[in-house]
Amino acid sequence: MREISVIKGRILQYLESKGITKYTFYKVTGVANGILSQPNGISEDTLQRFLRNYEDVNGDWLLRGEGPMLRTWLHPTYKTADETDPDQLRDVRASYNGAGTCPAAGIPVADLSAAAEAQTVYSGAETIRVPGFMPERGFYLCFRTEDEAMRPTLQEGGYIVCRLLGEDEWAQLDERSVCVLVTQRNECLIRRLRPLPENEGGFAALADNYDTRSYPVLRFGKEDLRRIWKAEWYMTPSLVPTADLCNKKMLALEEEVSSLKHRVNRLIPPEE
Repeated sequence: MREISVIKGRILQYLESKGITKYTFYKVTGVANGILSQPNGISEDTLQRFLRNYEDVNGDWLLRGEGPMLRTWLHPTYKTADETDPDQLRDVRASYNGAGTCPAAGIPVADLSAAAEAQTVYSGAETIRVPGFMPERGFYLCFRTEDEAMRPTLQEGGYIVCRLLGEDEWAQLDERSVCVLVTQRNECLIRRLRPLPENEGGFAALADNYDTRSYPVLRFGKEDLRRIWKAEWYMTPSLVPTADLCNKKMLALEEEVSSLKHRVNRLIPPEE
């Protein structure tokens, strides 16, 4: 009996390490059911679909068995992650005391639509520099905040630095987490994510904008999402006056209450 190919074996090893079932793999990638169990080689199409949907896989490990299973995507300006000692970033974080200098990490700046694209588009992109001890190992992008759904929390002209999450990290999100969502239709949204009850699965996506008619709560099943980027830092050119925000919210609430009273009175006329 022929055994499955080495590359298929590594794909199965990756899926097992991430807690991803074959069913989920087939559904997410669109690969035909049973391909991973067949005792033959792997097609170029299947390989491309796998790499396109699971971008943290180290291609050298997958194809040649060289290096770690997972890629270490980091964009430092002083050296690339592959050229440094694996413990260098950890040592920098441990030794930095805030008084001296620290190597800077350059994180690519992109429009929100780039969240849905392959990471190869970021080479040579504009970068924003942050202290090298700030990013953990992972793939980071800095997005411009132009979506009004998250105002007043995120202001126009600001930036959010986000890390691409693995699917095994999605369960750790709560409504305090501001995220960039990429749907299966390649829609890119900035929202807070609140996990739905276990029997429902998926997430409720919440906007901070008090205009709930324009920005209602959205619901997504896990199968509806391709990627989730979690915002780890926010940079803004100006601070928003808290008093102004409170006044605007109060006015909006008063308008909603007035509208509700009017609608109720039409249904149930007040007693004379």
